[in-house]
Amino acid sequence: MKVLILDGYNLIYRAKHSVFGKKRDKDDVSDRSIVFAFTRSIRSLINQHQPDKLYLVLEGRPAARLNLAEDYKANRVYEKDAGFKVQRRLIKELIAMWPGMRVIRHSEHECDDLADTLAKQYAQDGQTVVIVSSDTDFCQSISERISVFNPVKKRFIESPVAPEKYVLWKALRGDPGDNIEGFQGIGNVRAQNLIENPASLSAFLQAEGAQEKFEHNKKMIAFEPVDVSLCENVFTLNDNESISKFRSRLHELGFLSITSDKAWKTFVEPIINVRN
Repeated sequence: MKVLILDGYNLIYRAKHSVFGKKRDKDDVSDRSIVFAFTRSIRSLINQHQPDKLYLVLEGRPAARLNLAEDYKANRVYEKDAGFKVQRRLIKELIAMWPGMRVIRHSEHECDDLADTLAKQYAQDGQTVVIVSSDTDFCQSISERISVFNPVKKRFIESPVAPEKYVLWKALRGDPGDNIEGFQGIGNVRAQNLIENPASLSAFLQAEGAQEKFEHNKKMIAFEPVDVSLCENVFTLNDNESISKFRSRLHELGFLSITSDKAWKTFVEPIINVRN
């Protein structure tokens, strides 16, 4: 069995950026271009990977990381865009009724933690798992049964170091995107050299405060196990009634190039094949 796990917000923002360069009014609440791009991208991913089971994981509050560092991700600037907020709400409505899709979220954990937990559970049961995200932190999830597909570059991700050493490597170089400060003078190459040479790493960490900072960064970067039983979980049956309702909603949104009789047969074919 193949399990496809989608990083929900990563794909939503990818859809946003795919239409961002086109001339449009950001406050136009009647615009549906991002919803359309998102819908087509999910269908394309299903068609490409042919999963038996499909998850879309949404973000929760990063409670543990915020307890460790109040400024976690504080450097991120979120654009105020009334039109996008409306479209994001419509996307959430669509995924909640997408036939065969399991939409899952834990209120106190990030999407990455939950996606990693799900992937490892299925891999342990002998299933093949593909995580779809452009977030390179998923390199630490890669194993014999788990791969990571970058939907932007449209290829599978290769870890810059052995996946089991990724957290050590990232802890040294830091993660500016998440506001995690690395060590001064440490880039990709030197971080790799240090983790490949335990004696050199040990000597490097002898500097005052270095070991504490290294351990802190490791905790911030490493995925946390999630109790899946405590997750919010929405699942839509992949039956004729659900498919009909889904098509009707897409039609109401004006996506006629998807919902016309000829186009719909092609669009829905890979979706029908996802098992419950």
